[in-house]
Amino acid sequence: MNRRDFTKYFLSGAALLAPGCQGVKRKPYIDCHTHIWPKFGEYPFRAGISEKDVKPASFRAEDLMAAGKSFGFERFVLIQHIYYHGYDYSYFRRIAGIHPGKFAVVGALDKKDPKIEQKMKADAGTEVSGYRIPSKDGENWLLGSDMDRYWKLAAEYNQSICLLRNRNVTLGSVYEKCRINPQTRVVIDHYGHVDFNDRKEVEVLWRLSELENVYLKVSKYYGNGRMELPYLDMLPFFKEVLGKFGSERLMWGSDCPYQLEAGHTYKAAYEILANHAGFLTAEERQNIFQGTAEKVFFRN
Repeated sequence: MNRRDFTKYFLSGAALLAPGCQGVKRKPYIDCHTHIWPKFGEYPFRAGISEKDVKPASFRAEDLMAAGKSFGFERFVLIQHIYYHGYDYSYFRRIAGIHPGKFAVVGALDKKDPKIEQKMKADAGTEVSGYRIPSKDGENWLLGSDMDRYWKLAAEYNQSICLLRNRNVTLGSVYEKCRINPQTRVVIDHYGHVDFNDRKEVEVLWRLSELENVYLKVSKYYGNGRMELPYLDMLPFFKEVLGKFGSERLMWGSDCPYQLEAGHTYKAAYEILANHAGFLTAEERQNIFQGTAEKVFFRN
């Protein structure tokens, strides 16, 4: 590093943020996408779930905090596990109450629930800062009058709509819904599960980046790209994403506990951006690992 680069590095605050620096502090990081659940029988699971369906047998708040601690993660966004708990996110709220300030909650609401507005109103100003919608209903997953009302209410109560788009639906369905609801803050999970070798699909993601109320999680490294440690194949695409969205609309997430399975690690998912993305400035790194998630999910 030459003197000019060092001066830029120091003045940008990177010296205060770089991993391994001694005697200096940076803002603790936030993992924006995590799941936890108790052992079967300790808290209600949704109807139809049996003990053999719960894998791993449990992954508690303490397990999550231990996984992130070594890498500077002190706060976490809990994402509703609809398969295990359906639309009941009371377990997450209980955990957030036990650990004040440590957890934000992304719950889930049935779009046909006649009490949906009352529930959103009750959640306003609490640790609940968004609602998850998975693409399990196919290509029409975001259509219908119930869904239209859902999105409008989310905007009214300052809640985020969090979209788990899987490859069973086109990314265009996400774009169209976001385009006609610019007032609704939207967070897209896991790079949108975009195939970055499919340039037509990537172009839709770039169109989404032009909508200022759309945020993207740069998460789930065990399940994107070639899915091989140390995930270096993801770096060129991440750099493109950074150029389109800007760091202030990107946030890093692990997708624990699934990031800890089949030889994958929290460390590898963290280091792909923390250690291998040398083109990131200190400010960009802080946004991605903390600032964006704080702005979107830790608002209270």
